[in-house]
Amino acid sequence: MFPRFLPELKTFARCVFEVGPRSAIRLYSPTGLGVASIKVAGLEHAINIGKSFGDRSVFRQVILDRWWEGALRPLREKPPRVIVDGGAHIGLCSVTFANIFPEALIIAVEPNPRNFELLRLNADPYPNIRVVNAALWWRDGFIDISNPDGDSWAFRVEESASNSGIPSVTIPTLLRQAGVSGSELVDILKLDIEGAEKELLAHGADEWIDRVRMLCIELHDRFKPGCVLAFEAALSGRVHQRFCRGEMEVVNFCRD
Repeated sequence: MFPRFLPELKTFARCVFEVGPRSAIRLYSPTGLGVASIKVAGLEHAINIGKSFGDRSVFRQVILDRWWEGALRPLREKPPRVIVDGGAHIGLCSVTFANIFPEALIIAVEPNPRNFELLRLNADPYPNIRVVNAALWWRDGFIDISNPDGDSWAFRVEESASNSGIPSVTIPTLLRQAGVSGSELVDILKLDIEGAEKELLAHGADEWIDRVRMLCIELHDRFKPGCVLAFEAALSGRVHQRFCRGEMEVVNFCRD
């Protein structure tokens, strides 16, 4: 617990400054006790956050650190029409995108049932967010969560041996089910899928990657070696610009 105390204390202090002492205390009252509803400047509706280390860490990254702030600047001249939030967790990126780009269709994909319920709650006021309880994977089928006792932001998936469980979908299947035509670009593809990016990029990426305008991806070689190699192979031969924003690799593909 102690290694987590100092980062939590720093985040609490920033939270007091950003959202006010009442909301900060509401969020940082004893861990594990329910959900805090917090109003954040710039978001039309309050957000609901579980009182867990994982939820508060994602709150820090998305709301306090604003990893997306510089990353999205190139898209403002031609606003996105289609955004995929892969590994949407409780929906903080999705609702941020919905407020910045209210005309975009945002497809928020999250496999964990507990996270998905908060995602649904946070997305419900936004008609342009479509929530999907599934995992992005290299083929359609089913997955299991391999570490069900992990932090809420760190659930990892593996293919189900019993051909049952949580649905898995490829990116082409996800887009087709959402009514996105095969000729439309995915303006933002955000992938924070805890190592599943290795399989997603290594198998069949040629079927969808040339439809992506911007890729924001967190790589997880630390517990699944090969993610970086799969990422570099998928980019090979494709004209792009890239930079880091927090833990995210941001790739802008050069389109005519």
